[in-house]
Amino acid sequence: MSRLEGGLLADLYPPDHKTRLAILELKSQQIKSSFDLSVLNYVATNFHRNVRELEGALLRLVTYARLNKSGVDMMGVKSVLGDMIAASKQGDERYTPGAIINAVAEYFSVPRDDITSPKRDLKTSRARHIAMYLLRQQNHCSLSEIGKLLGGRDHSTVIHGCEKISSSLSLDAQLSKSIEEIRKSLKSA
Repeated sequence: MSRLEGGLLADLYPPDHKTRLAILELKSQQIKSSFDLSVLNYVATNFHRNVRELEGALLRLVTYARLNKSGVDMMGVKSVLGDMIAASKQGDERYTPGAIINAVAEYFSVPRDDITSPKRDLKTSRARHIAMYLLRQQNHCSLSEIGKLLGGRDHSTVIHGCEKISSSLSLDAQLSKSIEEIRKSLKSA
């Protein structure tokens, strides 16, 4: 049995800028294409959510360069990748942690201070778990960061809260609807 099947938890984060740049340099070498460092830096800056998105942008540049039998300058990069950059930015909605906590508190009619307090009644705990889940999913906050935001909780408490909501989503249509309504309230705010 593999470690993942056995329940090993692993935090996965999008690569940082330096790593994205190294990935682009390696991939361009592998496909025998060379680009100016400023072009690769531009791509690494604008495509930051995942490696697949990064590789897709690089492949588009390679295809463009090969079809036109020329190099790609910054003007070319901006025109070739403009629609991908716009789509990438559209899907990258992050909100301040305070805005997420406030939206959850307002949706469940729970005082914001209760979400960060040691209070453990069912309504408050549910709101707190949803805040943990949204901070993790929406903003990709670290477990320790979420714990600090929600009253100095331990990372294992945050894992428990996020997993509880994740596992309940497929079974509880009301929960799914609630999370979607909170996300909509964040967009409209």
